[in-house]
Amino acid sequence: MKRKFISVFLVVILVFMFIACPEGDNGNGNGGGTGGGSSGGGNGNDPRPSSPESMTAKTALQYFTDEGVKAGWNLGNTLDAVNSGFTKAEETAWGNPLATQTLLNGVKAQGFDIVRIPCTWLGHIGSAPDYIIDENRLKRVAEIVNMVHAAGMKAIINIHHDGNYSSPGGQAVRTWGFLDFKNALTDTEKNTQIKDELGKVWTQIANYFKNYGDYLIFETMNEVHSGNWGDRASNDEQDLLFDWKQIALNAIRATGGNNATRFVAVPGLGSTEPEYVIAAHSRGKLFPDDGTNGTNRLIVSVHFYAPWRYTVAGVNAEQGSNLIHTITTAELNHIDTEAGRIKSTFIDKGIAVYYGEWGAPTNVRSNMSTEIKNTHVNYISCVAKAARANGIVPIYWDDGGDFKILERSNGSPKTGLWKDTLDGYMNAIKTTTGPGAPSGGGEPSGPGGGDNGGGNQHSEVTIGNWTWGTYDDYGDGGSSTITMMPIILGEDSPEYLRFDGNIVSSTLGTPPSTYTGGYAGIQITPNATALSSLKSAATISFKVTGTVAKTYKLQIPTSDINDYGYYGTTFNVTTDEAMVTIEMSSLSKPTWGSATSFDKSKATAIEIQATLADTGTGDYDFTIWNLELSP
Repeated sequence: MKRKFISVFLVVILVFMFIACPEGDNGNGNGGGTGGGSSGGGNGNDPRPSSPESMTAKTALQYFTDEGVKAGWNLGNTLDAVNSGFTKAEETAWGNPLATQTLLNGVKAQGFDIVRIPCTWLGHIGSAPDYIIDENRLKRVAEIVNMVHAAGMKAIINIHHDGNYSSPGGQAVRTWGFLDFKNALTDTEKNTQIKDELGKVWTQIANYFKNYGDYLIFETMNEVHSGNWGDRASNDEQDLLFDWKQIALNAIRATGGNNATRFVAVPGLGSTEPEYVIAAHSRGKLFPDDGTNGTNRLIVSVHFYAPWRYTVAGVNAEQGSNLIHTITTAELNHIDTEAGRIKSTFIDKGIAVYYGEWGAPTNVRSNMSTEIKNTHVNYISCVAKAARANGIVPIYWDDGGDFKILERSNGSPKTGLWKDTLDGYMNAIKTTTGPGAPSGGGEPSGPGGGDNGGGNQHSEVTIGNWTWGTYDDYGDGGSSTITMMPIILGEDSPEYLRFDGNIVSSTLGTPPSTYTGGYAGIQITPNATALSSLKSAATISFKVTGTVAKTYKLQIPTSDINDYGYYGTTFNVTTDEAMVTIEMSSLSKPTWGSATSFDKSKATAIEIQATLADTGTGDYDFTIWNLELSP
């Protein structure tokens, strides 16, 4: 459609966080739930992309950093659920409803960046020698991956309960699916058969999802063990799991295309706690050989349920019934210690790590004393904070039951401990700085190339005639940061950019007064075509909405103003969608800076910042789209 103005079809989600760092349902990581709905991205009845999507050349760690992947959520007890006879995986078997786009949109709205989709294939795999997977099962997994992507998040799929060794529904302890680790340890023929099936299953999964872009991650297996959950496991057990991981990775890579460099996560034994993962790594038995990729395309999958008596005891028969509701200072300190070990072992060497599962039983404690609930929230905050500080992406185990934090109907938490737990998680993520800067980050500089009081200009993304970037501000004692995550949904969809950060006001003068200018923000820089339109524009308009009513600032940097005293104006955001139109003639100068008159012919960019009241801190987020200039 032809237009007489420059248009940018864009959604920006901007979150500014003002909150102090925290002080120090049935099922868990061993699962005990379901999902429908579909999303586009395919061709006709085939939900898959019709051609290969883009793949990044970055390492997994660079990718997580630059894409702003900080917090994750598990769609637990859904595609991993199995029927009462433990003979077939069924999405609604454990009481959760079918997964929907509404659910995943809600998950995104809570601040999550990545969704782990546990997938059990029990009952959907045919007999030897081909082990053909039911295409309807593959299609359903693809539909949910598409929903996650459409909501603006990354996705992880795996082989989940097919290696679960426990007591299913009160039956004798056994392996649920085909990954019979216990018998494979002593039966060479059985091990050979399992490796054949594992390779063929992953070949089919990889081929089916071959065209998906880098936002889809494969995880080889989940919590495979012989009954000991990895505790005091022998070298033979480490060696066997290592061989299985190599089989899975070889099968994935052999399918070629995007799978030649797709990110693949590899676990440790059993509960894959940090000590088991590091022990395997110390023997050279964690990472399978990935050829010329090295470890650049591999991710370490760790589960963190320490201390287990506080998190998973009593959740199922194998863990006993002695769940406790207190936690010691030493146990809280252990959270930081373990995260630090992971950082020094992997993150510092450029290897990505996520906590594929972690959490505590929120539902169980939701009606308990205030002290117990506060301890619960503090535990969640401490794990999230330690993960973020050490570069680990924590992916919360939400089973829709005891570990639930979000309602499956809409992806929002109920008021009470559920919301408090989510808030503790997200506040810890947003107020904690991760190690290192994004690989796309630059040297300290402010908008327009100045030092901006010690600011940092970050990674950029170009959309149409505009380049969107972010900048920090550390001026006058303040500490304001922001990161950006681009999300491209497809050629017929808007481009999304998510911004989030932490802004702390500083004080100036004697007596001090609140410093309300120059916070971290976004800078929208035009190319030559758009710059000409900006210099002649009479109005700037866009649609906007937010979760709370707040005020924001739009300003226009010009080449003749060098003290950041740019002309601008404020606009309000409410919970209702609204069109904002700003007249260029209405822009006014702030109270500081030189007396230079506003000359729009010298405009260089558009900037948007949050504003703070004199007394004020608080949460900020807004969504902006359809930015347009009119002459």
